Amino acid sequence: MLNDIYALSYISIALEEFDEPKLKALAQHAIQKNKRLDISGYLCFMHNMFFQYLEGSKTEVVDLMNEIEMDIRHQVINLIHFGSIKERKFLGWSMRYLDDGELSSIHLEDMLNWIFTSMQTEDIPLALLKEKVHIMVDQIKTLRGNKTIN
Repeated sequence: MLNDIYALSYISIALEEFDEPKLKALAQHAIQKNKRLDISGYLCFMHNMFFQYLEGSKTEVVDLMNEIEMDIRHQVINLIHFGSIKERKFLGWSMRYLDDGELSSIHLEDMLNWIFTSMQTEDIPLALLKEKVHIMVDQIKTLRGNKTIN
């Protein structure tokens, strides 16, 4: 039986410049907010684009996503609702910012590039996008034993 954990992911294009200090400040803000909302997940930034995966109660995740979509610093261009999931993938992570080095260390920069490209078109079947995102989520989950940011 599925519990009340809900997951979604999105990509967006930055509408302003994000350097490393600005990204870390954004991540710290998200960590605090996600802790308060009991939401877990991660955020990646590459090629002026964000990819984020969120999980938690449906109400909290959907409400947070609505806020994210209103943020004028970026434009959400695709959103995938995974719906109810069996369990959290990132229990104990309020939010994790993954930089290029971490993505390279687990060999996911090519997959993230594919996801960025694919989520910008309607040519790729949603089921295939979901499968690729799930593969990436499972790979990133392996980082849990490494340095975590909570």
